[in-house]
Amino acid sequence: MTRPAEDADGVLVWNGLVVAAARAGRSAARPGAATVVSMEWPGDGDGRIDDRERRVIKNEALFRQVNERIEEVSELVPEGDLLEFLCECGEESCLERIELTRAEYEAVRGVPTHFAITPGHAHEDFERVVDRRERYDVIEKQAESAPVARRTDPRT
Repeated sequence: MTRPAEDADGVLVWNGLVVAAARAGRSAARPGAATVVSMEWPGDGDGRIDDRERRVIKNEALFRQVNERIEEVSELVPEGDLLEFLCECGEESCLERIELTRAEYEAVRGVPTHFAITPGHAHEDFERVVDRRERYDVIEKQAESAPVARRTDPRT
């Protein structure tokens, strides 16, 4: 299984799920598809966030957006059942999936700076693990990346 791939029309496809991706200066135009929050923010290139951290932050925001869509289309799954989400570690090469109940997912989503990841996938130089569970860890964005996580939160 691979991570979502963007086609020429700016559409992400993962495991049969289609999510429109907004590109700079271009909006998504697929009816019924979720729109990915713009990944540009003030301060791009200002030297406060290095290129590696910026790439990870953008990937995390994208994977969080895809996970929001996964939850949306899984609304008929019974409340206590496990749902399968993408690891939100932000590494393009990560192929991991994590299982959370809807309540666990909502607890993570309740804080805009939190992301659900596979245990051991934290980037400890700019995020910290705030909760360790059997199936997943919850990380919190730190310093300069925290405001970016809040701005790219699809629920705010």
